[in-house]
Amino acid sequence: MTRAGFHLKQFIVLVSIMAAPWSLSMPNASAEGESGETLGSQGRTLPTPRSVFDRHISAIGGEAAIRHHRYRRMIARFEIPSQNLTSEMDLFAAAPNKLLSKLRLTGVGEVSRGFDGQIGWLIQPGVGAMRLAGPMLLAIQDEASFYRDLYLSDDMPTARVLGIAEFAEKRAYEVRVTRRAGESTEYFDLDTGLLLGTVALQIGPSGQIETKTVLAEYREFGGVRYPTHLSVWAGPVKTIVTVTAISHERLDDAVFAVPASIPRTR
Repeated sequence: MTRAGFHLKQFIVLVSIMAAPWSLSMPNASAEGESGETLGSQGRTLPTPRSVFDRHISAIGGEAAIRHHRYRRMIARFEIPSQNLTSEMDLFAAAPNKLLSKLRLTGVGEVSRGFDGQIGWLIQPGVGAMRLAGPMLLAIQDEASFYRDLYLSDDMPTARVLGIAEFAEKRAYEVRVTRRAGESTEYFDLDTGLLLGTVALQIGPSGQIETKTVLAEYREFGGVRYPTHLSVWAGPVKTIVTVTAISHERLDDAVFAVPASIPRTR
């Protein structure tokens, strides 16, 4: 819903939730050659995970620029070309660990997902409201960490550089990252240090689904560079997310309030 400065994973999870119903009924489709293929170090001494992360942090603006902000709102356009579906997405986040994401589909309704620092929840049209628990709660707790893009040890218990891989037609360091909610493989451009994309299993109401994300077109907002074009495969379904605006103005705590339809006790 995603690590490149603005919680990419928030996008990915919301996208996978919406795409999953279509993936169940569609034939397998390729990811257009954009999955990672490990080539090995080819004689190169591999860097430590920390040095890969620090180079990426520097490339998007540096730790001070990231920590300067305590609030974030992103507006994006969401498209599933194979289904001729378009929508608008809104993501809100606040330090240290609050988030809200909304996706509006014409003729379908609004999917919303949030975490207020304690309670995680999901509301889907035609399904209703649910309080998150188990793996889904762990996942949203990980996502809600406002500064997770700094790859802090509290958010990320372990990481390992696997080698050098081809990803999105570029050479990249392939890094296996383990957080509380599970593992992901992340690809960092050898030339620029920027995060090129991720491959991970996402947990949704219908179970696990593999997601693959390619990031492009980094732009600066408030001193931090963000990818503004995301290609996301949730199973065989390709989704395109285009970020149109990012702001860092203060958000009222009421934005993250748990809806009345969500049970306060499990």
